Amino acid sequence: MSQLDLRSGKLVIVAHCLLNPNTKVLGVARRSSALWPLLKAIEDHDCSIFQLPCPELGYYGYNRFWATVEQLDTPGFRRYCRKLATLALDSLVELARNGIRILALVGVEGSPSCAVGKTTSGSWRGDPHLAGETRKVSKPGVFMAELIQLMREAGLDAPALDIREKSPEEGIRQLRLILRGSA
Repeated sequence: MSQLDLRSGKLVIVAHCLLNPNTKVLGVARRSSALWPLLKAIEDHDCSIFQLPCPELGYYGYNRFWATVEQLDTPGFRRYCRKLATLALDSLVELARNGIRILALVGVEGSPSCAVGKTTSGSWRGDPHLAGETRKVSKPGVFMAELIQLMREAGLDAPALDIREKSPEEGIRQLRLILRGSA
């Protein structure tokens, strides 16, 4: 790289809605704009951002209901997620083979698509007004499960963590520790 090229060579992969809450299901956005403390943590460690696509927006559209992982884990949606994950992986592999270090994968706690550690589970169906109880379970959402599997197969291993949107401080603290350890 030339001396005029200032890129750091460090990258953090981030779930789409953490940077753009306009893609979230109507009525559940916890903020009006990007999660600025997350961006600040990434900037403080001289990293760039790879924003993943929003699979729910692309597949179900803007006017959709909230869902659980069981509702989204269908052959069609999983195939769509695998396609999106493959497209993202192509770019990530190209970056990595050219020296860019992928330092972390950041998901959204509770998301049936973009959680990396805890997703929302429940078996309600029919009228959303009559939805039953949901709970958090320790497994990734549909999209992140596909992406993580493809990344492992490609030899791209990065620590993964979820951000809890209601109280993101702990997730951001964990990210800072990961990034500090990757200096």
